[in-house]
Parts: sequence; C-alpha cells; structure tokens
Amino acid sequence: MHDDETIKRLYFAFASKHKRTIKMVARRYHPHGDYLFESMLCDLTTHLWEIYPQLPHNLPDQDERVWVYTALNNKARSMVRDEQLRLSRIEYRDTLPDVAEEDEETMLTLRLYKLIDALDADDQKIIDMYLEGKTMKEIGQVLGGSDQRAIRRIRKIREKLCELNIKLD
Repeated sequence: MHDDETIKRLYFAFASKHKRTIKMVARRYHPHGDYLFESMLCDLTTHLWEIYPQLPHNLPDQDERVWVYTALNNKARSMVRDEQLRLSRIEYRDTLPDVAEEDEETMLTLRLYKLIDALDADDQKIIDMYLEGKTMKEIGQVLGGSDQRAIRRIRKIREKLCELNIKLD
C-alpha cells in the first residue's frame, strides 16, 4: 500500500496527464473562461482527487481518458443541474439591468454547445474528442475500429447537428 505522499505524487502526475480533458469539460459548461470556468476547473480537479482511488489502474491510455472524461462530464452536468435548481428557487423582485449583446462568435459557440447537449452521450463523447483535436485514428481506436469508421461516425454526427440546428430555427 502507498503512503499519503506517494498517493499525492501519483495523483498529481495523473491530473497533469489529463489536464486538457479537465479544461475541456470545464470549458464545455463555461466557455467564456471567466470565474465560473475557474470555479468549475477547481471543482472538477477536486472531484478527480475524490474518485482517483476508484480508477482501474491497468487501463490503456485511451480507456483511461474516456473514464476521466465520463466521470468529469457527469460531475459537471450534475453541478450545472444543481446550480440551475438553486437559481430557480431565487425570487427576483426588481427587474434585471439590460445586458449588452454577446458577440456573434460567442453566440455561435453557445449554440453549438446547446446542439451538442442534444446529442446522445456516445455522440457527445466522440464530437468532444473531435473538437479537442484528436486524430481520426485516435477516435477510431476508442470506437474499436479504424480511422475510416471514425470519419463515417463524425460525418453522421455532423449531419445530426445540422438537423438539430434547422429544428432550432
């Protein structure tokens, strides 16, 4: 069994290895990089520390990344849901001040995230890997196939996103 210092050292190496995934999940729910993003980043890192002992330590890198992404994405979703529930209980007595319109790029980014949230969980994981810049070969490995399988799957997901976008208009 490892002592506390060894466990901390192993965890920090693990967290450092997956820092892109942690940031990607936080950015997905708070794309502006503001204090909410920083708060989500801290909460997700803390959650990763809490669940680190449950990690099956013999996983290949791809499976480990999927495990980390799934665990953090589930945590982030529950955090956002809890926050929305908490905010729904607040009564606003005065009118809120007008807020300046967001720039077009921000609005398009928010729309894309809304469309991605409408996809099923598997498609969300795949499109997130694609947006993270993973190669088709890496995505194909996660899918248990070739890069051609990844290309076909990404094409189908893009078609779904287009259909969902038309429905929103």
